[in-house]
Amino acid sequence: MKLLFAITAPALLLGTIHSAGAGDVSGTWKVDGSVFGYSVKPTCTFKQEGTKLTGTCAGAPNDAPLTGEAPDAKTVSWEYIADDKGDKHEMKFMGVLDSDKTMKGKFTADGHGGKFTAQEQ
Repeated sequence: MKLLFAITAPALLLGTIHSAGAGDVSGTWKVDGSVFGYSVKPTCTFKQEGTKLTGTCAGAPNDAPLTGEAPDAKTVSWEYIADDKGDKHEMKFMGVLDSDKTMKGKFTADGHGGKFTAQEQ
C-alpha cells in the first residue's frame, strides 16, 4: 500500500500542477477580426483567476473593462462595451485556444457576427 501511494502521489501532484497552468490566458493578446468589412483590432489584457477573466481591451479611443470566463483549457469568452467617440458598441467574443499563444473564434459587434484570431504578445 505504501509503495502504491509513493508512486501515485507524485503523479497526482504533477497532474494538478499541469492542469492549473493549462489554458491560462493571462497576458496581452492582439485580436484581429472583421465584421461587415470593418476591421476590429483590439489589444486585450486578461487576468485569469480560476475560470474568471477580468482586464481591459484597447482599440477604440478609450480602454474598456472586460469580463469573461475560461471554463476549461480550450474555451474562452469575454465581452466589453467599446466607446467610439460616444457611440457605444457591445462586443462579445467566443474563442478556442489553438495553442498557448493563439486562439480563433467568433464575435458579435452589436449583434452582428464576425470571426477573429488572436495572438498572445
